[in-house]
Amino acid sequence: MQQPKYTPAKRKSLSDILLTVGVQARRAGANVDIYGSENPYSFRPGSQLRTAGLKFAHISDVGLSSQVTDTLNAFFCAPNHFYGHDLTAELLETPVLVATLMKCVDSADLKTVSIRAALTQFVTEIRRGNEGLQTLFNVRFLSHRRAEQHE
Repeated sequence: MQQPKYTPAKRKSLSDILLTVGVQARRAGANVDIYGSENPYSFRPGSQLRTAGLKFAHISDVGLSSQVTDTLNAFFCAPNHFYGHDLTAELLETPVLVATLMKCVDSADLKTVSIRAALTQFVTEIRRGNEGLQTLFNVRFLSHRRAEQHE
């Protein structure tokens, strides 16, 4: 069956309509927050989110890595205890979560702007339910599975 041929203006119009009603909201780069169990990260524990946040920041320097780990520990463990269901809750607004994250960044004395921006983007993408982040969680599982197959 042949696809209908639309003009670029018509395709843009259809795309805008679909985005308005929430269809395609999970694709990478979407600007719509996905809340609760609809969000693929709502069931993730703090330890998995912490590890994924460290991978997302792409840090090779040991000193920076230590500061980022301290920041993520403060955000996902004591004193804040943010887990997946908290990060995806509709009652919490994204700016409030980012402000809390920035307090944790400041307490770890992390001054590198690019790392601060990466951590902010990580929380924002979690809120949007960006499925592209799934690879940060699945890598560990796949490597664990390969080890089981070799035994």
